Order: sequence, then structure tokens, then C-alpha cells
Amino acid sequence: MTTTIPRSALGIHRAAGANSRYQLSNVLIERETPDTMVAVATDGRAMVVLGWKDTDGNGTPCKVCSGQLKEYDRAKTRSITVNETSVTVNEKKGGSITTELQPPAEGRYPSWRDIVPKDHQETLSVVLDIALLERVLGALREHCLIDGTPQVTLSLYREDTGTRPVVLTGLTPEGNTTYALVMPRVADDTGVKWAPSTAAPELEEAK
Repeated sequence: MTTTIPRSALGIHRAAGANSRYQLSNVLIERETPDTMVAVATDGRAMVVLGWKDTDGNGTPCKVCSGQLKEYDRAKTRSITVNETSVTVNEKKGGSITTELQPPAEGRYPSWRDIVPKDHQETLSVVLDIALLERVLGALREHCLIDGTPQVTLSLYREDTGTRPVVLTGLTPEGNTTYALVMPRVADDTGVKWAPSTAAPELEEAK
């Protein structure tokens, strides 16, 4: 078993369920197509699936402890290579460090593909700037609290023409309404688009 995970996918550890079901502390690595691998992480409420090109076609499905990915999620890492017993950290400057592979948590990983939507009458595509969305959510985090938990409602308004913002609304502990508007990344009619669909969303290969 040998699987190389690129630097861009190491951040998936943030979506794993460290405090939920034991097996969800793992990140699942699977083959998506003959030349594409995916990493899957979930805490039972949200799920992230990241895909990348498997250049040599030798990537092997496996489970990796999310805590170990967190340890190597740093700027100087170029990729990591996982085999049955060890992890090799490949650095951007060309060096490498090999350490012992932490045993993944036991238990059957959920059938994650079963919950991916496959049969809608319509889908809504919205292209958002991730950095912008993070800044907006950071501004709302301490202000929109329900029973001590930060919460917002995301609303998308259907329009036949033109680009409309995504609206995030929330309530303060005192019951005051607050909101934020996030414009789509593409400033034209393709920024927000409804379209017929009967297929699951396709993964884009990592650049």
C-alpha cells in the first residue's frame, strides 16, 4: 500500500469528527477514477470530499488518522506518502522525514456516497470566494449565538436574470437580527445559476 496525499488536501483533517463516533476521526482515502483519488472526512453533520490526480495510478485506498494529517498540515510540506506502517513527509525544499503511521480508529466508515445527492429536479450553483466567506463568518461568529452555538441561516433567492448575493442571517442572544451579504465570485449571469440536473456533483481535479 502506497498513497501520496498532496499538500492541498491535508487540511481535510478539519472536517473529521474528533469528538463524535470513533471511526469518524479517520480520513478515508479512496479511488474515484482510474487516475483520481479522493479524501473524505465527516463528523456526521458535514462532509468534505477532496480529489486529486494520481499521477502514477498506484494510489491505494486506506484510512488515516486525522490527527496525523493535522500534524503535517504546514507550509513546508509538499505532500505525504502513506504505506502500511509509516508516513513520509515530502518537503518543498526536497528533503523528507519518515515517521511511524498512527493506527486508524477501528470501525466501519459510513457509506458516504449514499448521501451525495443524485436525483434533483434542479441544482443551484453559486461560486463563492472562500477567503471572503471565512472573513464574513468570522465577523458573525461571536454575534450570532443560539444557546451558545454560532449559527447562521444561508438563503439563496432565485431570480431569472442577474447575479444576486447569498444572504447569511442570524440572531444575537438578545434576539436582534443581523445579516451579511456575500456576492458570487463571478460577476455575471453565471455567478448564481439554476439548472436541471440528475447527476451527483463532479469532483474537480486539484491543480
